[in-house]
Amino acid sequence: MDSPDRMDIVRTAWNPSTFLGGLGTAARQMLARSGGPRRYPPGASVLTEGDTTTHVVIILSGWVKVTATGENGRQALLAIRRAGDIIGELAAMNSAPRIANVIAGCDLRTLEIDRGSFTEIQASSPDVAQAVGRTLAQRMQTATRRRVELSSYPVRIRLIRLLRDLTHAPGPPGAPAVPVPLSQAELAAAVGAAETSVHKVLRELRARGIVRTGYGRLTVLRPDALQELAGPA
Repeated sequence: MDSPDRMDIVRTAWNPSTFLGGLGTAARQMLARSGGPRRYPPGASVLTEGDTTTHVVIILSGWVKVTATGENGRQALLAIRRAGDIIGELAAMNSAPRIANVIAGCDLRTLEIDRGSFTEIQASSPDVAQAVGRTLAQRMQTATRRRVELSSYPVRIRLIRLLRDLTHAPGPPGAPAVPVPLSQAELAAAVGAAETSVHKVLRELRARGIVRTGYGRLTVLRPDALQELAGPA
């Protein structure tokens, strides 16, 4: 357990909302002992839709895009996962083919654990089993909320809420700027809108000093303001 990547699981102060952030030291040590560190360059495939692999992946640093192929053959953005998150847990639980693609958005460090070892850890550690359950419940709640928003809210609110979620708002007034690792085309796909509609909302937010846009770049300058504009959950 002397690998720096493995030791990161134990010594890092993870975001409490993530899988690792909900675990105690003993549970993290079990995962560290069972996993193998891996690194991926930007754009590399971490998991592939339809693949029959069953290992789980825990993100130690960096972020990934989770996408799936729609009926029209286009890639739909499902989620962004960051350091501390777990991915691939469904295939480890039911051995079914992967339901999504996972693509490295930057230099990525992970810890990967085979299905057998992960199953044993869940059986012996209530801490890990509960964290997996919380993760699945949170993702189900997020997916349900997004479906409701697609049918009930205008593009402006859908986009603002997506940006809020991606930047982990709400934050305190004066919170630091947060880069959003998505193109405007990906944002449009995520909220089920035309790119022109997304451009219009971003222009409004830019004029209010809430975001900054550039070629291929989007930065949220005031995460706290997004929470205010998003309205009640």
